[in-house]
Amino acid sequence: MTLIHDHTDVGQRNSPPEHTPRLRLKPKAPRSGYVDGAWWPHSDDLAAELPDLLAVLSVRLGRIDRVMYNLNEWAKAPRKLATGGRQVRLDGYQHQPTSTVEVLGVNRNRIALLVVPPNVDPDQAHSTLMAAAAAGNDSTVNGLLN
Repeated sequence: MTLIHDHTDVGQRNSPPEHTPRLRLKPKAPRSGYVDGAWWPHSDDLAAELPDLLAVLSVRLGRIDRVMYNLNEWAKAPRKLATGGRQVRLDGYQHQPTSTVEVLGVNRNRIALLVVPPNVDPDQAHSTLMAAAAAGNDSTVNGLLN
């Protein structure tokens, strides 16, 4: 009899975020709209901002494999980021929809987030976060940011 090793994440604990990210997600339900929620980072330094975000999103997605972002909206980021005990691929594209990031789990589930610019007024940012995370909201990215 051959012993088969299962390499799933059952029982693996995710590292908690160092700082709670400013994030709102739609409830787990069938997909609706252009985004699954919104994130308001503190800066345009993707490598500095992602560890806490990914720690929270890993609860919903499991292990994170990849983050896709618009190259023109972030400071230069490395191709890979060590976080949560593994390497996460950071893929910047000029054609990635503006004001969004997509986070993919190793199981290919994904979360698309509206990115609220770091310098936005806190009241406006809060309203945008809440609107993007509202169940059934199907507003476009531009509609949410205006």
